[in-house]
Parts: sequence; C-alpha cells; structure tokens
Amino acid sequence: MATGKQAFRASTSGAIFGVILHEEPIPPLQVNPNLPLDLERIITKALEKDREVRYQVASEMRADLKRLKRDADSGRSPVGARLVPAQWLALRWRWPLAVAGLVALIAASGLLWFATHRTPPPHPEPKPRRLTANPAGNPATDAHISPDGKYLAYADQAGIHLQLIDTGETRTILQPQDVGYDITG
Repeated sequence: MATGKQAFRASTSGAIFGVILHEEPIPPLQVNPNLPLDLERIITKALEKDREVRYQVASEMRADLKRLKRDADSGRSPVGARLVPAQWLALRWRWPLAVAGLVALIAASGLLWFATHRTPPPHPEPKPRRLTANPAGNPATDAHISPDGKYLAYADQAGIHLQLIDTGETRTILQPQDVGYDITG
C-alpha cells in the first residue's frame, strides 16, 4: 500500500508462495522514493525471510508504526524523512491500511510455514476383528493366516476353510466321509 504495488507477484497462489519464500521484494524506496526511511525499515523488517529477524509479535510492529505516526502528527521529522508535512498528513490516513496489510502478510507467512512444517498424523492402533463365526459346538481349530495377510485357513467339523480376509468370502474343502473329526488333535 505504501508503494502502490504488490511486494510479491505471480500468476498462481503456488507460485506466489514460491516467490515469498525464495525471492527478495524490491525495496520500497526504490518503488516510491517519497517514503520515509523509517516506514521502509518497518516494511523491510516485516518482509524479512529470516523469521528471527522479522517482527516476533504484532505488538512490536504496532509500536514502530505508532512511533512513526506520533512523529508525523507532532510535526517532528523522523530521521531520514523525505515527506513534507502535507504528505505526512496524507500518510496518516493510510497507516491503518498498511498495518492491516502487513498483519495479513505475516499471517499468510505463518500459515505457509505451518502448512509446510506440520507433522504427519500418527498411525491408528490396530483393532481386533472376529474372522470366523463358528458356534461353540463346532469350534475353528488350527487357524493360520497367509504370509501376505490376505487369507485365513482353518478347520472345523465341516472341513477345511480358506477365507479371503478383506471380503470374508470363504471356500470350503469338505472332509472325506471315512476320516473322523477329532477336536483334541
């Protein structure tokens, strides 16, 4: 807002994030030579790539902007000021918009950081699942799961069963008539 141009430009939101992370903006004084040096310092600090050099909390930026506004309102010329009093008065009405824009930029940077640095969710705990529904009088015995975890093989009085675990589809191999069934093994 202070320069009349966006600090970062790109055609898509993904490209904008890349520009924000990897390119330096054009210095505000180079775009608008009438800006006070103190305002350029505030803007540059807000756009700093190194998060330890940026404003750590919004209240720090607010204090710097209030100091700049106070100096402009009192008629004191901040060090390096290049605006005449009439221009300071015009800037006085734009500073809330500048603060809102800078806060939005900081919030967007924070969201981008959280989006790229979040930890993956933990794996859910496995839950026990009943695979057979044999009644008490016909218990399933000698059950085995295939090495790939897809099949369950078990025996009961009716014969040997091969079950697809995912769908529950079961194939039964009938027990021959002359072989007796012994559940004790």
